[in-house]
Amino acid sequence: MERVRLKLRRLILVSGTTVLVGFLAVLFAVMYKIAPDRSKSALPTGAEDVAIANVLPEGARIVSTALDGSLLALTIEVSGATRIVVVDVGTGAVVRRIELAP
Repeated sequence: MERVRLKLRRLILVSGTTVLVGFLAVLFAVMYKIAPDRSKSALPTGAEDVAIANVLPEGARIVSTALDGSLLALTIEVSGATRIVVVDVGTGAVVRRIELAP
């Protein structure tokens, strides 16, 4: 009878430990999901002004803008064609130019 009680006690300890580890894993996963995303590089608060030159062709009209971290996407219209220009705000350099087909 004593052996059965010891086996039962060991089973309860293993079972309790498994439940505790599972609960902590779920708690960690929830905290990970609700934590703010720190992977995007944001501009520093004291960032200097950057002059962005030679990005827009002559006669272009800015339709919309979108900012993602340190990348700025400018949607422009030039002579009826729509283009997207992606600029690195930190350096002012053009990262990519995309022309959208009609």
